[in-house]
Amino acid sequence: MRCLTVDSPSGLFLVGRSMIPTHNTSWLVGTPIRQQYKTIIFRREYTEFRGIDTQISAIVGDLGRWHGKYRTWHLPGGRTLRYGAAKSDQDCRGFRGDPHDCYAFDELTEWPMSQFVFLTGWNRTNRPNQRCRIITTFNPPTTSEGQWVIERYGPWIEPGHPSPAK
Repeated sequence: MRCLTVDSPSGLFLVGRSMIPTHNTSWLVGTPIRQQYKTIIFRREYTEFRGIDTQISAIVGDLGRWHGKYRTWHLPGGRTLRYGAAKSDQDCRGFRGDPHDCYAFDELTEWPMSQFVFLTGWNRTNRPNQRCRIITTFNPPTTSEGQWVIERYGPWIEPGHPSPAK
């Protein structure tokens, strides 16, 4: 577990070859396109990718080729970066048995814990020496349903937590 914060009043990152100013969503994309083989980025609904699609396109740049039918970026070396969305438990079941070595969740506090645990159960690979990861980004929860994230990751993110992570 690694908790990433930015020591900047704006909270912005600079990413990509052209140093695009952005935030944690770009980190969520930039890390896997360089280090993972088969990545899926989740948001609750596919329409939520519209707000970040331009940002993702700028990060991927000329490295990738977009395949709209499968909502997938094809990257050098056979690597892929796929968009996934699951609003309901039924939607989650559609991802059963489709392993990825990187599961990335944007705005994790918008997800029920049960769906997060279910989806990440396929975080695996058969590629030798390929690191498997689960990457999450989130802001403080805006509803009580997202409180599980704070409880689960409290040792890493809460100053003064009674059992802080090393």
